[in-house]
Amino acid sequence: MIIGGERESHNGKLKVNQIKVSLDAYQSFMKKFDIELFLPIRYVKSGQDIESILNMPWNEGDEQLECVLSKNYLEADGSVSFSEEAIIQYFEEFAFQTAEKVIMKLLII
Repeated sequence: MIIGGERESHNGKLKVNQIKVSLDAYQSFMKKFDIELFLPIRYVKSGQDIESILNMPWNEGDEQLECVLSKNYLEADGSVSFSEEAIIQYFEEFAFQTAEKVIMKLLII
């Protein structure tokens, strides 16, 4: 089991790598390897709720790794623009095929 901290909404902001289709795709991909991707805070929308869970201040984006998809889908005005179909296509035709090849090579060692 892998425990992830991804959430579908961040105080109303969307992150392409954490919308429903993305999180569903990650979970489906992990099942190929008989691994459960557990997302216990997937539906927690509020940063204040995260702070309550952690019992400490939480500044989103601080002390975290960056995502390869981070902000590359923002329009000039800062609005979010994306196509769910394009995201699914990216996962199916590139990201997951590449990841699976790497994982299979590592498992053969």
